[in-house]
Amino acid sequence: MTVEKKPLSFIKSFHEVRPISQDYVEKIRAKIREIGVKPYPLSVTDDGVLYGGRHRYEAFNAEGITECLMHIFTPDNLDKEAIDLNRASEDALPMTFVDYAELVWKRIEEGQTQQAIAERLGWSREAVKNYSSLSKITSEAWSIVGTTIRGVGVVRTEGDVPLNGTTVPFTENLLRSILPLRPDQQLELVKSLARGKCKKGRLFGKSEFKEKAEKYKLGNTLEEKAFSILEEKMVGEKLQESKARVAEEIRTPIYLQESTGGELGTRALKMIQAFIDDYEKAQNFKVIVKDIADITRDEIADESIDAIITDPPYPKEYIGLFNHLGELAVRVLKPGGSLICLVGQSYLPQYLEILSRHLDYQWTIGVFMPGGQAVQLWAKEVTTFWKPAIWFTKGKREGKWNSDVIQTTANNNDKEHHHWGQSEQLTAGLVERGSLIGDTVLDPFLGGGTTGVVCKKMGRKFIGVEIDSHVASEANIRIAEAGNAE
Repeated sequence: MTVEKKPLSFIKSFHEVRPISQDYVEKIRAKIREIGVKPYPLSVTDDGVLYGGRHRYEAFNAEGITECLMHIFTPDNLDKEAIDLNRASEDALPMTFVDYAELVWKRIEEGQTQQAIAERLGWSREAVKNYSSLSKITSEAWSIVGTTIRGVGVVRTEGDVPLNGTTVPFTENLLRSILPLRPDQQLELVKSLARGKCKKGRLFGKSEFKEKAEKYKLGNTLEEKAFSILEEKMVGEKLQESKARVAEEIRTPIYLQESTGGELGTRALKMIQAFIDDYEKAQNFKVIVKDIADITRDEIADESIDAIITDPPYPKEYIGLFNHLGELAVRVLKPGGSLICLVGQSYLPQYLEILSRHLDYQWTIGVFMPGGQAVQLWAKEVTTFWKPAIWFTKGKREGKWNSDVIQTTANNNDKEHHHWGQSEQLTAGLVERGSLIGDTVLDPFLGGGTTGVVCKKMGRKFIGVEIDSHVASEANIRIAEAGNAE
């Protein structure tokens, strides 16, 4: 370990523990011009790494000084030695918590653990953790903090303190109050404190900073809980619209002040329920024009349907539709939900086999249709006076007892709205067995819309799917014009 005069060219690289302050370099240059070079040596390793006195080195270079005293020594821990030298020197620019924080971030990026950093610097593990946590502050806000703390002042304009340099004393503890906040909220608070004024021009100091941070924190908590409630009840574009409205409303004083322990108050819950009620009113019936194989989760969410009541086409060429029906049903039905499917008898074994791949067989309902509704099946030499409605569930069903017979009145047939249409009397029997008042019912083969009309009259919410846009439009009008439940 020696102290000797050496040329500046002996220094080959720099061990950085903080950025250079050009302002401080200029102050050292002014002192050199005034009183000359002080006999304080630069600290350099044996192989020419500068780790103490970087600001003086820059000032020497700028003033054309080519040699100076150097303390030649290679310590075991350059970070700790550099920090200790800074603390011991009366002529050094003191390191700030910003410098310490950025040093910790840099070492973590290099792969060092917080425990290793603490041991190398002689700090507590908690101190390193606290510095590390400041990295949660958005970079734009941290830039303002950094230039403020490091004292790089600039000219004021129009009497306002500029954002990139003020005399406002940010502190570690103060900044930790904004760690949970969103980036835009962090930036707003840091800007306001740097200016000394809020957006409205009122004075803004540390107490206002802390108070606003707490309000933001509470608002974020309430917003998160409100969103959770909305997401349980709503999907799609309407959900996003409601979230935007709630996010705006939930931060008003009336909702913040009634909150206790970060929980939503009575007025807030009432406000949220109003959005849900509006959504559910709009969702009481909906018609989707699409092939059922192409229905997306945005259109019908997973496990959002209480019952599927439907009447697919019966001919042989449509048997493949039952696989699409089963795939859709197992996705959209709630646990315990029902699929009741009116079918013909010719391919009953195939229908049962396909749907059994996806759901659990519950029962077969006999639908009796006396009078002129009887169909003659010449290939089987049978005149039919009944048809089956096969009933499947998604897991164990919990519901009321039901009869397995639906008896319609003579000639109660309805082909007015669709050539495969069924009567409201028959459909009501299926809806009554498969759902409860307030349930959401899906008919993936909407046709003339009879299931939707019946659901509306019986107090069910309804979604219909129809591949033919013209048929869907007519059904939509028919359902809209149908009377509501008494």
